[in-house]
Amino acid sequence: MPRRYDVSLLDKIGQGQYETDYEGVPVLVKPIPEGGDDGELDPRLYKSMRFMPLLMHFMPKPKKNAPVEEQVAMPRKMFAQYKGDYVVTEGVDTRCITVNSANGSENMLESVYLQGNLSPEHIYASPLLDDFHDVPPTLLAFGEHDFLAFEDIAYARHAVKAGVRIKTIVYQGLSHGFADQIGVMPQGEDLMGEIAAMMREVL
Repeated sequence: MPRRYDVSLLDKIGQGQYETDYEGVPVLVKPIPEGGDDGELDPRLYKSMRFMPLLMHFMPKPKKNAPVEEQVAMPRKMFAQYKGDYVVTEGVDTRCITVNSANGSENMLESVYLQGNLSPEHIYASPLLDDFHDVPPTLLAFGEHDFLAFEDIAYARHAVKAGVRIKTIVYQGLSHGFADQIGVMPQGEDLMGEIAAMMREVL
């Protein structure tokens, strides 16, 4: 399926990006490709947010006092879906690889799932309590309106102080969860390019 945006927007993101320093963290800022004032929402995000209340209205409600697993089933199904388009259809080799962590557990998802059973002092529940001595080169990217933005900056500051090689990118006009919207939002495709470039550097 073709992109839902003109490919020239990718060039505009690159042309408008700039580096700055935020509380000791070097940050690469990526602009809304069409431009806009500080704090403005990307037009694609604004359009999708207008339909969100309508979507939530039609979502089935869980039964009263239903188990947590049942309550989260529908949102989990919704958020687990890939939201982008496949803009590349040839020359793609897809593999499913499992990578074990230092303690033998399985791709950090297990650690996230176990957080409810962990002490708040455990580094899987609170990564900032770790000394970051084993953290590999890291790419940290998020939207400026992401509800986790403060936590992201705190993580980046901790990594910088520990001497971790980290690249921090902030996409203006965006909120949480745009990385999988390749073909829908140009920033998603731009971010995949950044990830690929860093992987080529460090692997």
